[in-house]
Amino acid sequence: KKHNKRTVGKRGHVPGINICLFLEKTCRTGDITQHTTTHNNCTRKTDRDTMRGGRDIEHGRPRLGAVLLYIGALAAVFYLGSHVFVTGPSEDRQRLSAIEEQLTAVRQEVTDQLQQHHRLVHGMRQEATADDEKNLAKVRGELSDKWAELSKNKNADRAELERMIAEEVDDVVLQLSDAKTQIQQLSGLQSKYDSVQTQIKQVREEARSQQQAFDKQSREYQDQIKTLQQQLSLVTNNNNNGNNNNNNNNNNNNNNNNNNNNNNNNNNGNSNSNTGKSNRGKKSGTIKKRQASTATSGSKAKIPAAITDELETVATRLKNRPKLEKMWRNTYINTIDTTTLQLPDGTVHIFTGDIPALWLRDSSAQVHHYLHAAESDPETQQLIIGLIQRQADLILLDPYANAYRLEHLKNLGQYDRRDGKTEQIWERKYEVDSLCYYLWISYEFWSITGNTEIFDDRWMMAAKLILEVWKREQNHDPETSPYKFHSEMPAAGKGASTGYTGMTWSGFRPSDDACQYNYLVPSNMFAVVVLRYLSEIATQVYGDSATAQTASDLAKQIDDGIHEYAVVNHPEFGKIYAYETNGLGAHNLMDDANVPSLLSIPYMKYKSDHDPTEEITKNTRKFILSPKNPYYFQGKAANGIGSPHTPHGMIWHISLVMQALTSTDTEEINMLIDKCLETDADKDYMHEGFNANFPQHFT
Repeated sequence: KKHNKRTVGKRGHVPGINICLFLEKTCRTGDITQHTTTHNNCTRKTDRDTMRGGRDIEHGRPRLGAVLLYIGALAAVFYLGSHVFVTGPSEDRQRLSAIEEQLTAVRQEVTDQLQQHHRLVHGMRQEATADDEKNLAKVRGELSDKWAELSKNKNADRAELERMIAEEVDDVVLQLSDAKTQIQQLSGLQSKYDSVQTQIKQVREEARSQQQAFDKQSREYQDQIKTLQQQLSLVTNNNNNGNNNNNNNNNNNNNNNNNNNNNNNNNNGNSNSNTGKSNRGKKSGTIKKRQASTATSGSKAKIPAAITDELETVATRLKNRPKLEKMWRNTYINTIDTTTLQLPDGTVHIFTGDIPALWLRDSSAQVHHYLHAAESDPETQQLIIGLIQRQADLILLDPYANAYRLEHLKNLGQYDRRDGKTEQIWERKYEVDSLCYYLWISYEFWSITGNTEIFDDRWMMAAKLILEVWKREQNHDPETSPYKFHSEMPAAGKGASTGYTGMTWSGFRPSDDACQYNYLVPSNMFAVVVLRYLSEIATQVYGDSATAQTASDLAKQIDDGIHEYAVVNHPEFGKIYAYETNGLGAHNLMDDANVPSLLSIPYMKYKSDHDPTEEITKNTRKFILSPKNPYYFQGKAANGIGSPHTPHGMIWHISLVMQALTSTDTEEINMLIDKCLETDADKDYMHEGFNANFPQHFT
């Protein structure tokens, strides 16, 4: 009963139950020990099989034998019962004894079969366990492989993260190193600047003393002149009538000359309507001869009233934008207020700002914004005339130099002299654009003011020397060229190999960095523009048709070379101009912030018959204002063009300004003005470069 309670109804293990019932009946024979053991085993196995969800594999084979034994036992019982009531006691006992023997044999057979069953089940269980262990091992192997793969990916991600962190750390270390170097350089420059200021102060004191002595001597001369005038008064009175007649004749001639000049101005304006100006004058009479400037010191230039008036006029329009007004005031007046020295011989020395040396490029650009004030103001005109005259003298000193000293430097080392530095030359980096700027500022001044005073004999001597250098450098031969710069150019200062293109060779870029490929395309474009200017000046001012023709021919050769060797078919932007090429098939696709640049093509007024619709120029602008330009940086503060001259990620304000000057989109222009205001680090001045993400970091 106990066994039936636990087992009945659990997926029908009837054979096991029936065997137990049969064995329970055999207990009456007294062999209780064997049955108890067998019964308990069967009970445990039956319960265990039931708990395993009804798997009957362990009872699969003995099931038929057990049923047969059960039927046989019942038959024996019925047979015994029938003979008990028929035969006598003696026969019954014999028969009972025989039955018991049969039951004992049956019991033994059942026991043997059960043991065999148990052995079979044990073997099957071992096999199942082995299979489970194999499956478990397989699953463990798969999990182990997955874990290894995950660990590998994790390690790879960690390595990539560590690499990125290392790169960021290297960038920061590099920036810190650059900053440290710049700080050291600035410290040295500050000392030099302080020394220059001290010298300037001394020169001012000396000039003041000399002026006082001159005033005293002048008064003495005036007294002597007054005495002489009294002595000659009789002679003067006798000649008055004749002089008056001559004066009247001279006045008439002057009036005629003025009329002729006005007619010439009108004609020049009509023949050069592309500039929008009509006051270019023609030189009258012989070309003035001028002695070279020998001054080595000067005094701070006086700010002309016209410049001050211009300053206030524009500032009044900006009253509703106080930060822009303040920045306008600071930047517009900066050149004349802080970097302009008036020399005793009338020439003007404009140093670049943080270095006490005159750059041909910088000084020209530093006064260009004063041309509007100079249009009708003789004082401002004299300021710019003095600068152009000094530039002519410096070019004649050495056309391959880019920066010059005012005060002669002594005790130069061998290293300095090897790179071309002298007592008067601050730096000898040959840049085509430096010579372009001399011709450019001269033409711009002449176009706006009509003043031809700058066009003396030394101006044309410098212009012809520029023509000579540019023609020579069309066929730059590292072995025979007079120019070498050992410290920064490859091949021991001779420069990389180039092929003939028609363009003119340049050693350095406007940023003062060495060219990768020495046909610098923006500078050659600028050369085309100013050579056309030179041809016009030679014709209208000097009447020099030979020089005019030479300039025109060279301009065409360079322009043809640009479109034959420097135009690249870009897969995304179409035909674009390369920044540099070597004439041997190599191109450098980029743009640099400093001017001339590819971005400044419209500002330079470069146009070519090879690109009448300016499609190449437009495509080039799209390229350089995209991430495809390796020096176009995008950040949280601004997007714009930088330079390899400064650390990676630094945008130059000059590129933002040039982007605005060459844009026709009012919305873009206003956006760029706002970006300039937002990225000045609250200094109210423009910087060289600023970090695209952190504009408080600037150079």
